[in-house]
Amino acid sequence: MDSPFVFLSSLLSSAVLQVSHHSYNAEITVPEHVEHGDFSTNIALQLSKLLHKSPRIVAEEIKNAIPPNPLLQKIEIAGPGFLNFFLNTPYILQAISTFNPNIPLSPAKKQKICIDSSHPNIAKPLHFGHLRSTILGDALAKILQHAGHTVIKDSFIGDWGTGFGKLVVALQKWGNMETVKTHPIQELVALYRTFTTEAEKNPNLEDEAREAFRKLESEQNP
Repeated sequence: MDSPFVFLSSLLSSAVLQVSHHSYNAEITVPEHVEHGDFSTNIALQLSKLLHKSPRIVAEEIKNAIPPNPLLQKIEIAGPGFLNFFLNTPYILQAISTFNPNIPLSPAKKQKICIDSSHPNIAKPLHFGHLRSTILGDALAKILQHAGHTVIKDSFIGDWGTGFGKLVVALQKWGNMETVKTHPIQELVALYRTFTTEAEKNPNLEDEAREAFRKLESEQNP
């Protein structure tokens, strides 16, 4: 089953070509309010000038050009000519429920695979992107494990480089270890910004940061 965006884009492209005799890639968005459907497009408003018709008439023609599909519950025309699509949720849930996770998969060659996800920067706050990559990494790991592969899951510490040398220099010059212990991430971010500002005035700080990081890599005391 294609994603809803791909599915609707295909239906709309065919309908728009039939109505306007031109190829258009309709922009499909997710409405802010559920009563406006699962997806929406303003393609009728865009085509109205080209076709010299009102947007609502164009929307009606596009709607009529879309053949019945079990994935779609209904299509509504709203406002000046928006097309709102309502998915057939019970049908989709039934289709999903037919997937059997116990179906054996037999790869030609079983391998040892490392899945790397999350990539946190220990000097910065975590954000939504880390959650996304963690979920994707875990899903991939489970799929590969189900297929019989040996999976090693890891989370690489991101941005390991001169930036940590900058933090070392910033700590030495402007840091307060008591504040760092109390609010570590917030204080490290503030110190990094301070270093960036000061380095614009004094480029030699960049050399100090590179040397500090060199010592970190060589396990010397910076």
